[in-house]
Amino acid sequence: PVKQVTPPLILGVLKKAAEKNGVSVMEEAKRTLFGIFELAAETFRVAAYNVENYLDQTTETRRNVKSAEAKAKVRETILAMKPDVIAFEEMGELSALLELRDSLKREGLDLPNYEHVGGWDTNIHVAVLSRFPIVACRSHTNESFLLGGRRFHVSRGFSEVDIKVNDKYQFTLIGAHLKS
Repeated sequence: PVKQVTPPLILGVLKKAAEKNGVSVMEEAKRTLFGIFELAAETFRVAAYNVENYLDQTTETRRNVKSAEAKAKVRETILAMKPDVIAFEEMGELSALLELRDSLKREGLDLPNYEHVGGWDTNIHVAVLSRFPIVACRSHTNESFLLGGRRFHVSRGFSEVDIKVNDKYQFTLIGAHLKS
């Protein structure tokens, strides 16, 4: 469970720590605040979003591009989430991802690093935008599975990226559109 950090909560923690350690509340406040700021610097937000056919051009099998109004709603939703990293399902071509990235930047959310992964479905893909550097990419574009004695190919690839948050921490993000 997440606790809301309020002044009374902080003061209570400081008083308990000061009593336990025999230091002043001011000394404990300095030590604790440095720890809180260090923790805040390490906190980040990861999101996933099915953008439902975010196409910027028609294809052989898909005739409808995302309207300007629908694109604005997608941006509004992403801006409200304030992600540091976001994985997308049903993204169009690379040009659609870059258009979304650039429009988000114009509206105040800079996610300069990206990965775009295709698959058997040549129309919609999975993708990642990140504020942090993507230091490794292992795209999975030719995966298959056996179901009821039949072999099926996954329609869209899987993105697997290593993201470096800082010098002490990096993580691996796997993006998939499981319906495919």
